[in-house]
Amino acid sequence: MAARALGPGNVLGLRLPYGKSFDADKDDAGIVADGLGIRTETIDIAPMVDAYFERRPTDSRVRRGNKMARERMSILYDYSASEHALILGTSNKTELLIGYGTIHGDMACAIIPWATSTRPRSPAGRYLEVPERVRLKKPTAGLGTGRPMKTSSD
Repeated sequence: MAARALGPGNVLGLRLPYGKSFDADKDDAGIVADGLGIRTETIDIAPMVDAYFERRPTDSRVRRGNKMARERMSILYDYSASEHALILGTSNKTELLIGYGTIHGDMACAIIPWATSTRPRSPAGRYLEVPERVRLKKPTAGLGTGRPMKTSSD
């Protein structure tokens, strides 16, 4: 949506994986970004997250997942400042209504394009010409925690 509204040259897609987790997701993000013609950068968040949990060990998958979401947002806001840009959120209406996200993590953004849609992946994805392989895949949070979508609210 942003590439169509603002032009591809005005959109930066950041891929923020945790280590080697979710390599297929990184590949899919690359396919979409290439198709849109937007700039991309990839930053592995594992060193920052692991450094924190070396000092504050935990077995809690929720804490680790929330830390990953917040680390990503910290990086996004730094890029936002350096690029003089806004952060677009990825939450949809259902996630917002039930609070299914991480406060100061994936819930933090300037604009949420999907905020009024409960099903952004299919009809809008077809309209926006998102490749079927990406549009129909099972959503995950990309947190390396085995959770199906996003972490629980704090």
